[in-house]
Amino acid sequence: MKPWLKYIVFGLLAYLLFLIIRFPASIAYRWVEKEMQPITLSAVSGTVWSGHADGILLRGSDLGKMDWRFSPLALLGAKLGFVFEVSGPRLHAEGTGGVTLGGTAYFAPINGVMDAGLLETVPRFRVGKIKGNLEYRLEELELSKDGHVLSVNGKALWKGAGIVQPITLSLGDVDITLTSDNGDIIAEFSGEGALTLDGQTIIEPDGRFTVNGFVLPRPSAPPALVAALRSFGKETPGGKIELDYTGRL
Repeated sequence: MKPWLKYIVFGLLAYLLFLIIRFPASIAYRWVEKEMQPITLSAVSGTVWSGHADGILLRGSDLGKMDWRFSPLALLGAKLGFVFEVSGPRLHAEGTGGVTLGGTAYFAPINGVMDAGLLETVPRFRVGKIKGNLEYRLEELELSKDGHVLSVNGKALWKGAGIVQPITLSLGDVDITLTSDNGDIIAEFSGEGALTLDGQTIIEPDGRFTVNGFVLPRPSAPPALVAALRSFGKETPGGKIELDYTGRL
């Protein structure tokens, strides 16, 4: 190859690298906007590798703003990763996330605090209106291309937990441990409030779930709630209601 041709090739490659590094995040977002639904971003600025969004909406709920930057260390695990921070009035989250070679989304780790009421935006969420804050740390979370949980491992503390509708009930602080097994999500829970809780919930990929454990109503528990709980399990002489319930989300 002639010397002058080498310089041209080198110049073109350098220019291409410059374009990739400086590629605007706003243009890239327009390419993937449909795939990111139900999450939408607004006022996207910066580059693909280091950028900012003034607004994040999840099914109409304002999550705040987001900053991100490329994480070269993720390449060692054959992943494309970014360090990110989301900050808003109802959610704070920070950690590392991205995509694997297989196209699945991952977060490892991610921690923060969120308004428990944001769970009401989750499809098929049928508990009603809830209150409190969830302080969480997930060591691992992997999602399939269609949004199903493939694996999860972490802990959460639901502080000031309670139900607002269809009944008013204070649950105090509830500890939650999340794990997964062959696509099933396993949530172990315990707490002290109007109800003493101790048990686990297993959610299968198709939405079926089982709840096992016990509930001990306190004197402050609404009588109507206690009567409803008795329909989910057997009451022991000590007043505990043993839970053994199967349903579908």
